[in-house]
Amino acid sequence: MKRKLTSILLAVVVLFSLCAPTFAANNMRHFFAPNPATKSSLTEGYVYVLGESSDPTFVKGSKATISFKRRVATPSSNDTFIVEIYKGTANQLYHGEELTRVERRSYNISKFTSPNYRLDMTISLDDRYPAGNYAVSWGIRSPAGKQYSGDYDYLMDMTVVSKEVAATGVELYSPEGTFNGIISVGETAVLLPALLPANTTTARKFTVSSSQSGVATATLKDGYIYLKGVAVGVTDIVVRCGKLEKKLTIGVGSLSDFSLSPGKTTLCVGTTDTIRTSATASESPIYYTWSSSDTSVATVKNGVVTAVKPGTVTISASCYFITRSVTYQVNYHQLPAGTPTSTRTATMPRQQVGHCSVCGKDNCVNVFEPAIFTDTVYNSWYSEHVDYVFENGLMNGVSDSKFAPGNPVTRGMVVTVLYRIAGQPEVSGSSPFSDVPAGKYYSNAVIWAQSEGVVAGFNDGKYHPDENVTREQLATILYRYSVAQGETIEGLANLNSFPDAGKVHNYAKEGMAWAVYEGLITGVGKDGKSYLQPANSATRAQFATIISRYLQR
Repeated sequence: MKRKLTSILLAVVVLFSLCAPTFAANNMRHFFAPNPATKSSLTEGYVYVLGESSDPTFVKGSKATISFKRRVATPSSNDTFIVEIYKGTANQLYHGEELTRVERRSYNISKFTSPNYRLDMTISLDDRYPAGNYAVSWGIRSPAGKQYSGDYDYLMDMTVVSKEVAATGVELYSPEGTFNGIISVGETAVLLPALLPANTTTARKFTVSSSQSGVATATLKDGYIYLKGVAVGVTDIVVRCGKLEKKLTIGVGSLSDFSLSPGKTTLCVGTTDTIRTSATASESPIYYTWSSSDTSVATVKNGVVTAVKPGTVTISASCYFITRSVTYQVNYHQLPAGTPTSTRTATMPRQQVGHCSVCGKDNCVNVFEPAIFTDTVYNSWYSEHVDYVFENGLMNGVSDSKFAPGNPVTRGMVVTVLYRIAGQPEVSGSSPFSDVPAGKYYSNAVIWAQSEGVVAGFNDGKYHPDENVTREQLATILYRYSVAQGETIEGLANLNSFPDAGKVHNYAKEGMAWAVYEGLITGVGKDGKSYLQPANSATRAQFATIISRYLQR
């Protein structure tokens, strides 16, 4: 809602910021507002400015109470006292600029009751107030259009009664500045809890607890926290104030000469190194937290560093609140000159394999470029077949880097691949299936496959191109394709050797027997047996394998 306050004779402006206000002393000055016919309806009057500050701690959730007090009973009892809060600055308000009004409050002038003629208003900075500057203006509106004249500054006073700055967090300080998170058994450390921001005015009660009181106790007395070491170990000290809390992990024991000793700082990809620590303590054990600056170059767990790829990485260990670091250089394996580099394929990275003269290991692998499809497994049962169908333009990935070998293959995908194998002959007419419109990637393939007798629709007159294909449906479709291409059927296998042969539907028995005879389907191994799994959805990897075997017979 834009600023439209009419017939206001007096105005007071309070400038404050959600990020940086402190209420200062009143500063009264005379001003002339723009013509009411333009952007502002304020008439000549006085403006009180409550100052600006660079204090950054007045945050959302804070509030301030402002008191308005009539000096004399000049206004009529029918007059209305209006307060409006705008998103913007006092300077913008002075010049009558269009500002967005956040809220508006109206009070009958009778609220200024005798004897002190005072009205208090609290401004709460809630979710309606995003970060920024805000201005509060006030004035008196007379329904009779009464114009007050004379010394307006004697008509109304405004003062800041109180201010509460909301707390956003809890912090702990060492009064002597010497506490580093470690105390000895029997030693006592003193901490001072405080609310953030520093000028928080809301008084709250602190509580403190220790997660392992057998390691260290924590008590609150006279505003200070006393930590006393009981036994060697680690405990979390939790200080709470309302819903706010601060957790501090401390160690009990003594620590000296903490350093890291790597076995070596130059590693080959895939090799490891163990870092020894030289921290000593009067009691044991010592606790460490390990981290890597770049886990894509090297990882670390319990002091064991594993090199991942070439690069520079920093491995750090923290013992209580003391941290030490080691820098590693990770390189490719040093393989003999002339070691062949494989060609990057759909499933194979561009890489070298050989004996490394640095780490002394055989079959070391240098990967220079990953496989085209990062979700495939090199040297898996399907890798050479996925490579074949991709290189021959029969199957693409689901994206530039994903093949999705485990995803099911659909009826639309199957006929599209067969259509590509057939050389994508020209088709005429439209599809006889209502769910195969023109312009789909499979549209011409479905028209062709139906005309060749390779596929048929369902009883509902549809083809269902997005429906998953089962293994027996796939065998049947490929069998019909071979017949349509004039291929001689040389033999059919006996399916009785498969435990689930009885689950093959009658329409699919001939196609499944042919596919097994031709070695296109070999079964899925499970519990030492091979199963046809005729009703299971065929995966993209299985489809690629069957097509590759079919074309390379």
